[in-house]
Amino acid sequence: MSKTTRLFEVRCEEKYFQLEELEDKDTCTTELLLKTDRTVEFGPTDGPLFTAAVGSWQVVPGTNDFTMSITRSFATGSSGREMGEFSYDLERRFGGEITMVGASAAITGMVFHKAGELSQEIESGYFNMIDATVERLGHDIDDIEE
Repeated sequence: MSKTTRLFEVRCEEKYFQLEELEDKDTCTTELLLKTDRTVEFGPTDGPLFTAAVGSWQVVPGTNDFTMSITRSFATGSSGREMGEFSYDLERRFGGEITMVGASAAITGMVFHKAGELSQEIESGYFNMIDATVERLGHDIDDIEE
């Protein structure tokens, strides 16, 4: 008898993912750890270096629907220039669906940001996330017996 996996039962907690963001012609990859408390821990990135980052995530119970919100803080400029130093926050919402790529969980979807006076949500790109736990830890967190 073959075992089937209902994707919404795939665990994302305490797993490492490689987040690939594709906005316009720019692409960057960031390592994320999706924590059990529904927060996001940030690892190395090949994108713009942020000074701080916070995030949260959820999977709607009984579905394959994944949502993640990330706010990154950036600082730029210098005191010796006309503009001076300044910092800003960049908030993005990632909405997608969990799928399977071989034996690994993957999440694909759209990236959204708020714009305009009414803070209307606008699509700003695409994202892919692939479970990188085995590569990061040498084993899948689901293989550990509690």
